[in-house]
Amino acid sequence: MNSLKNIYLLLVIICLICHSYMITILKKNYDEILNKQKNILETLDDLIETNNELTSDKEEFIELIKNMEKDKLKPPNRNMISRNVPKNSSRKTYMDYRKITDSSSKQYELQQNKDCYTTDTGFRKLNEYYCIAVGTHYSNSIGDKLIVHMENGESFKVIVADIKDDKHTDETNMQHRKDGSVIEFVVDTKKLPELVRKMGDISYMNETFRGEIKAIIKEN
Repeated sequence: MNSLKNIYLLLVIICLICHSYMITILKKNYDEILNKQKNILETLDDLIETNNELTSDKEEFIELIKNMEKDKLKPPNRNMISRNVPKNSSRKTYMDYRKITDSSSKQYELQQNKDCYTTDTGFRKLNEYYCIAVGTHYSNSIGDKLIVHMENGESFKVIVADIKDDKHTDETNMQHRKDGSVIEFVVDTKKLPELVRKMGDISYMNETFRGEIKAIIKEN
């Protein structure tokens, strides 16, 4: 009888030991899980903070780019070369780029540039610059880059693709004697909207080109 009691007691002790061991193991595993979870949460917090910093940097970068673009197109200041524009400068004529036929000229070379193309509305552009012709008051060098500021608040970039002969402009060499235009766009007339061709004036293209020219500035 005593022997059975001893066996039973031994079994109880063994069970208690096993139970205690299992609890210890489980507690250890639980602590490890908690630590891992804590590390994951800390890593997640770091990632969120990094993402917020990157988002902030991205927004600052975008704002910087916008400001730089605004600076490129803002109205004249003392550090820019401003060119006066005569009154009644609202008419903006055009010429077909196919009329530039002298293959030895810089005008022709510019039109053949790989970055020169025709837009869907007929403009000839070199990258983001509209190809135009101006009087020698504004430029006498093919390839000069200018910024045209409009009275309506719009601005756009142009490149000198042709130069008006002095005999065709007024005494200041600003304005065409007959039609009064200050700038003449180089275009593909076949692609121009019907209204523009009918009126003979790029001003009818859209709001950007409508109205008087405020200033023409040489791009730095």
